[in-house]
Amino acid sequence: MSCELHRSSAYSSDLRWPMVHQIEGLEIPYRQVAENLSVDPSTVHRTVAKFRESGNVDRKRYPANHGTAVLTEIDKFIILDAFINKPDTYLHEMKYLLLQETGTDVHISTIMRFLQSSNFTRKKISIVPKQRSDILRAEFLLLMSIFRGHSDFFIFVDESGADRRSCLRRYGYSLRGHPATCRKILVRGERISAIAAISTSGLLDCYTTSKTVNSVTFSDFILSGLLPHLMPFNGTNPHSVVVLDNASIHHVDEVVELMESTGALVQFLPPYSPDLNPIEEAFSKVKYTLKANEIVSDILDPETLFLYSFNSISKEDCINWIRHAGYV
Repeated sequence: MSCELHRSSAYSSDLRWPMVHQIEGLEIPYRQVAENLSVDPSTVHRTVAKFRESGNVDRKRYPANHGTAVLTEIDKFIILDAFINKPDTYLHEMKYLLLQETGTDVHISTIMRFLQSSNFTRKKISIVPKQRSDILRAEFLLLMSIFRGHSDFFIFVDESGADRRSCLRRYGYSLRGHPATCRKILVRGERISAIAAISTSGLLDCYTTSKTVNSVTFSDFILSGLLPHLMPFNGTNPHSVVVLDNASIHHVDEVVELMESTGALVQFLPPYSPDLNPIEEAFSKVKYTLKANEIVSDILDPETLFLYSFNSISKEDCINWIRHAGYV
């Protein structure tokens, strides 16, 4: 078993020469030398072997560009271009592409070191639907820019769902090399749906149901939960612009007419643009709260727990989410 502590740099010559002295001069066994100097026996073997071969124990020094010097400027351009345009490229795919394009054959570790030296890091991919229209998004953002400086005009409405599996925590801690394992009863249980509305004033209303949200359910929420907050749009009134995504139940004529009957404007997000709807972050916090309250998930019924989790949403949260989505 090694007695060597974790280290991030090579040993100095001040420690290497005593290894040679104790082995060559005092004829102390390798393992005993390792214990005397608190190093790994393999380190002692390598140091003494180097002394016998070269007569010195100086550590090998590498140039600053070690590992990437074999890459030409063209190779580097190809690597950066590939990862900028297709961030999910695998390193072995990049290795093959280089070999195919320029004939350069390097190890994937060389490619990784070059990426790190170019300030690239590995991170979770953010998926953007190919169906998303940049033109429609630009048109929507241009329209919303008319209201810039009046973020209190907006009310954002949407629906989401959860079941008992939403309370399960996905990450934990364990010893390196060992899985983090928890025993859970994997029962989906009843799925609960929620409809909510937020603005810079905070969470305006929330409705939960054990049924699937359809146009009737959504219309009921509009009548009881949204209409009391709506005001006619006149360029100064708060809560006078309703923003919804493109779900089919939002486009039902009767539902739209209900909102417009108050004089408020109704605006639909461009397709596949949840990042422009700050209420998505509200639902994310609610689901995080569900996980944080995992201990009571077996006590409270799912609908009560889901509704309770909406209490975690503060006015400051809503303002920050609306700002993050670009409406402030």
